[in-house]
Amino acid sequence: MDKFQSLSKKSLFAFGGPNNFKSKPIQASRIIKQIILDGNYIHSCIDYDGHLQFVKEAALEINKPLKMILKCYLNYPEISSIRRKTIYSQIKRFEEIFGNLEIEIIPQISSISLFTNKDLFDFIKLIYYEFGINILLFESFPFSEKIIKKFVISIKEKISFLGLNSKFIIGVTAYENISTIGLSKTMTNFISENKLIYVPMRVLAKANNVRDISSSKKKLKNDIKYQGFFCAITKVSNMDQYNDLKNFSNKNRYKLNSTKNLKLYRDKFVNADFAINPYGFKKRNFIGIIKLNFINSFKKIKFIIHCILRNKPLNSIRLIFNQNFL
Repeated sequence: MDKFQSLSKKSLFAFGGPNNFKSKPIQASRIIKQIILDGNYIHSCIDYDGHLQFVKEAALEINKPLKMILKCYLNYPEISSIRRKTIYSQIKRFEEIFGNLEIEIIPQISSISLFTNKDLFDFIKLIYYEFGINILLFESFPFSEKIIKKFVISIKEKISFLGLNSKFIIGVTAYENISTIGLSKTMTNFISENKLIYVPMRVLAKANNVRDISSSKKKLKNDIKYQGFFCAITKVSNMDQYNDLKNFSNKNRYKLNSTKNLKLYRDKFVNADFAINPYGFKKRNFIGIIKLNFINSFKKIKFIIHCILRNKPLNSIRLIFNQNFL
């Protein structure tokens, strides 16, 4: 796992939000600027209601490079959404938004409902040589782990074929906190055995009091013992929260370099539930599958009619079919 040692990790955290960047822009701008100045990753998406533009303006004001974990979507269920574009198109659009601003991108592939090898080899080659991307995350849920494993194994093979084993890193991200289990024990073993990096999300979700925050930090202390731990994603809404996590990170970050634990620790909480996939892809009975297919078919017909009535290009209709990486 020597290649993990070369990763620059100034903090145990990557930061999303803050949610109040529209209602309290001055306060939010101060937080974002400090996150950028401290060299931390910012977690965002192509259509988080203007969040990317907000981050861009903050970065330009202080004239500093950006480090972003960009949430992309593979076969997002809403056909008319910008998230329905190919993964490459989403990354390309992201690059266009930020123009000449120096930026490091880590794509986080989400809403994965099926496995496909199509374009995967060319996708890896393109993002590495065109955008300089060398880290790729897969967002996993308990009921989608089989698909995630297939993607990881396939991509590792293609990275090896390209001769990028020592330069390209694959990882898994999941909702993980004191009330949510995002990874099964089988998946944590898979992550450890395949030497994948680990990026838990929403690590402070539902931590509404001092006791919960303390429990969340205790869990994180166990997570960072895994040598492949990269960072934990969380939101902050004020400077006090940010400084508290910054202090926690400074006190515990040394463990990233001193630990030799090659196995991801599996924490357990009595009241924790398995994370539910928000993209509509979860275990269903036979009737549920029929109902879902009916709804999706209706949406596709509606989208085709919309394209015809609005005189949209015929290639827009291709969005009703499964989208790939390119």
